[in-house]
Amino acid sequence: MNTPVDDSRPQGLFGDELNIDIQHYIRTLRKYKWQIIGLTALITGLAVFYAMTATPIYRATATLLIESKKANIVSIEEIYGFDGANEEYYQTQFELLKSRALAEKVITRLDLANNPDFVGEESDGPSGLSSVLTSLGLSGAAESAGSLANGVISADTTTTEQVAMPASAAEAFGMTALTEEEQETQKLVDKFMRSMSIEPVRRTQLVKISFESPNPVLAATVANTIGDTYIESYLDAKMEMTQKAAEWLSDRLGGLQMKLDESEQKLIAFREENQLIDVNGSVGRLNEQQVTIATTELSAAQRELAEAEGLYREVTRLRENSPELLDTIPAVQRDPLVQSFKLEMDKQQRELDELANRYGARHPKIVDAQSRMNVVTQSMNRQVDRVIAAIRNDYEVASQKVSSLNRTLASGKAEIQNINKKKFELAALEREVEANRKLYDTFFNRIRETSETDGLEAANARVSDRAVPPSVAAKPKKSLIVALAMITGLIGSVLLAFLREHMDDTVKGTDEIESRLGTPLLGIIPLVKAGLLARKRKIPLSPLTLEDKKGTFTESIRTIRTSICLDSMDRPHKRIVVTSSIPGEGKSTLSGNLAHSLAQLESVVIIDADMRRPTVGKTFEIDSKQKGLADYLASGASSTPLKPSDCIVRKIGDSNLDVMPCGNMPENPLELLATARFSDLLSELEQSYDRIVIDCAPTQAVSDALVVGKQSDAVIFCVKSHDTSLNLVRRSLQRLRQVNAPVLGVAVTQVDVDKISSYGGDYYYQGYYDYYGYSDNKEAKDAEKTAGKKAAEA
Repeated sequence: MNTPVDDSRPQGLFGDELNIDIQHYIRTLRKYKWQIIGLTALITGLAVFYAMTATPIYRATATLLIESKKANIVSIEEIYGFDGANEEYYQTQFELLKSRALAEKVITRLDLANNPDFVGEESDGPSGLSSVLTSLGLSGAAESAGSLANGVISADTTTTEQVAMPASAAEAFGMTALTEEEQETQKLVDKFMRSMSIEPVRRTQLVKISFESPNPVLAATVANTIGDTYIESYLDAKMEMTQKAAEWLSDRLGGLQMKLDESEQKLIAFREENQLIDVNGSVGRLNEQQVTIATTELSAAQRELAEAEGLYREVTRLRENSPELLDTIPAVQRDPLVQSFKLEMDKQQRELDELANRYGARHPKIVDAQSRMNVVTQSMNRQVDRVIAAIRNDYEVASQKVSSLNRTLASGKAEIQNINKKKFELAALEREVEANRKLYDTFFNRIRETSETDGLEAANARVSDRAVPPSVAAKPKKSLIVALAMITGLIGSVLLAFLREHMDDTVKGTDEIESRLGTPLLGIIPLVKAGLLARKRKIPLSPLTLEDKKGTFTESIRTIRTSICLDSMDRPHKRIVVTSSIPGEGKSTLSGNLAHSLAQLESVVIIDADMRRPTVGKTFEIDSKQKGLADYLASGASSTPLKPSDCIVRKIGDSNLDVMPCGNMPENPLELLATARFSDLLSELEQSYDRIVIDCAPTQAVSDALVVGKQSDAVIFCVKSHDTSLNLVRRSLQRLRQVNAPVLGVAVTQVDVDKISSYGGDYYYQGYYDYYGYSDNKEAKDAEKTAGKKAAEA
């Protein structure tokens, strides 16, 4: 009866990975709809409360125009290093607007340290969250939220906040520890910078200066003051720079004057000492012209020599290695006689070829033509030798010319060498005088410009649009906060629902029994509810006192009974063991009701083999002093052992059901079940009863079920719906199979069909009984009962 595990899944159009079960997601949403709605409503409610109680924050914005060029009276940009025609300039101005120095000036100018609207305002995020939690009675959580928010703020402002360090640490790094007053100032600056924002307008020279405050008038005042203070700071800085530039230029001008005078005196003394006369701006012009001409002629002669030498070397190489290739030299090929000889040779060769085709090799005409060919060849060779001799002669003449020009140039250089040295020294002195004079003139002009522009500086920016007190608060954006909270809560709760459903490893549908456990499904047992106002129902459920108005519970027991009867027609399952993984899964309820249902067709005895937590006696309301299985097994070693009839209660209700309760609970139940007396008991009872139903302890708690299961004909395994882990069930079934226990199938217990139907769960759960109207059709019940009797008789 063991069915192999089938992990196959329906394949989608593109394979298993892309097969999306939309109905599964819809069922999951319907299953957790109240949790989703509740969590979303809670988060939305908190957001609404926060939005209604948070302090309104107003934002005022002023617009500042930063000029790319200023109206200079004179051009002295070099002094300031000012260049506004690039992006870096504007970026620098934006950073200056966000600087801590500018913030400190605004705080001092407006005396914000004593302004309650600035000093008393807090961040709306932490206080709002804390107020929400406090209003809900979660004061501890409010304090934690406040500390967490403060930690986040301090972490985010580490780039701008100057953290005060202990005095010992400051001294270790060579720094001076901040005083208490300085630390307070830094805190005010940090708060100011968190409330201020600088936003440049793209593709313009405009920048938006915004400030947030609970007081709209203060917000507008601070925004305008930031722009005014920036402009004033720029003018002050430029004024200070101008004064420093004038002082530096004055100091440098005196040194430059002395250096210029000294260089002029050196130039005059050098000319007088060497008696140099400036003739039309040059010294020794004639000698220089001669050297220039000689140098030009030498360059031309060297080129001719290089060409002649290259040709001569090529001729020499061919003569030594390949004399027959001398006529391939371009100079030889250009010779007219050589060209005529070649034409004659070609003519004689053609004639010789024609005669060779017509006559033999010794024919007189052939001999005569060969003789003429030899004469022409010798003549051409002699002409080639004459051309080669001319090439060697040209090379020798060019070499002599270069040597002559070198001697002439060396003689001319020696004559003007001394005057050239003096000329170089003179030029160096003249360049020094000229450089000193230009530098002196430049500094002199700049100091005059600086003096003239002192006090005439123009600002590089102006406020194009001043801030006005806003009438509408910028924070909090109530509708946006509520909408985002609702969306976030909805998405988060849906994700949590899917996560919970994904991590739920319990039995949620009948298809998981055979596909994931490899075991047939015998049936499902619906959950019997006690009602809202009824007292807690006694567990396990007794078939004698059970109120089953719809008849679904009784029908489920009959279904399992039918599965047992039809499973083996040749050899009926007489010994039926009912067990589970852990306590509380309804095995005792199933065993009692199954035995009662079987007793309607045949004689049945139910044995309470769960001697650790016996419940069969309670189920059928048997006296606790009644002898039972434990007493029978323990009496085997006594002189007067008990008989099975002494431990069996006969005829429960109006059925053929007998009960053997547990009796007195023993200390060693496993050892008693493992004795031969228990096996003999089963064999003896088989002679008197058609069925033996054994209620056994859970498999994961103890090993009783393994011992009893080996001696049974069928093992029914109970699994609680939506509660027991599939891995736990799989391990329990594996333990039973390891001892070759005949696992007949699985019965899913405590199935809340109404709840599953409400969210569209397993269709097998929803329509297992009422789909065909079994619970309301008496004739169908009688027909099913008759079929069960026939199966039992067979």
